[in-house]
Amino acid sequence: MCALRVLIPSTPLMVAAAFVGGLIFSSYAISIPPAVAAFTTERSRRAGFSLVFASGIGIGVLAGLVGGRMPALLERLPAFAGRSLDATLLLACGVAALGALVASRLTVTLDAAAPVNGQERRLYPRDPAVYRFLVALLLWNVATGMFNPFFNVYFTRELGLPLGQVGMLFSAGQGVQVVALLMAPLILKRIGMLTGLALMQGITAMALAGLAAGPGGALAGMIYSIYVGSQYMSEPAIYSLLMERVPAQERTGTSALNFLIVSGGQALAASAAGLAVRHYGYRPVLAFAAATAVSAALLVRALAEKRATSLSKTAVIS
Repeated sequence: MCALRVLIPSTPLMVAAAFVGGLIFSSYAISIPPAVAAFTTERSRRAGFSLVFASGIGIGVLAGLVGGRMPALLERLPAFAGRSLDATLLLACGVAALGALVASRLTVTLDAAAPVNGQERRLYPRDPAVYRFLVALLLWNVATGMFNPFFNVYFTRELGLPLGQVGMLFSAGQGVQVVALLMAPLILKRIGMLTGLALMQGITAMALAGLAAGPGGALAGMIYSIYVGSQYMSEPAIYSLLMERVPAQERTGTSALNFLIVSGGQALAASAAGLAVRHYGYRPVLAFAAATAVSAALLVRALAEKRATSLSKTAVIS
């Protein structure tokens, strides 16, 4: 679909290819958590998600640097003169095809779509605790969705940073994300996943509150780094918890519900935040986002306490 968007000059066909490509990419995103869960054990799952997400960001940074220079390099070759941008995009499509070739040779020992013990196949989770956790994730994505789409505008218009410094801040933030993701398994192993997730969400909320105060210069950059670091450090815990709480045959449905919440929550939050910024400014919106993130952290913490109580009762009965 990406190659068709490069090769077909017709705008309606390009839009149609983009729509179909978006549907396919959604399925790809939904398949990642069940795939990582299938290729890891419960003990190694947090590290697996950390490596997948960290490598995705790190390789994306490298690919952006290479892709940004590739058209100028190809333009020097007579065969690509005047068509270097199309050639770069098609080359990217070829790299994606190589990824598909590698993925097609992978095998999974557990068929998550098959019935278990003769029971009827189910796609969506039955455990009410999973849905309570999804509510907490909805609050979490609403909170981050109020700021993430507008961070560059906030730094340039509200805090007065030059555009070049905002670009450097974004690049530095991606480096922080990689480090935070790689550190996440060590922290989660020490303090537990639900408690660790609540802690990271609380730190994210404090960073949002700090940005709402309108800091300047280096302090703003430091707070933003804490914000993105704690936000992305929570992802291995989120996906590990979702995949471990449900049987294998329910993982795809659980992943689909999660991404529905992620996309829908952030889209609604961005739309509402955009309108609110026009009427009230950035700082009240960021303060509300911080309060919403605190609500998500408190709900996750309540789920952790409920789980601990349930486990202790089970131990007593045993």
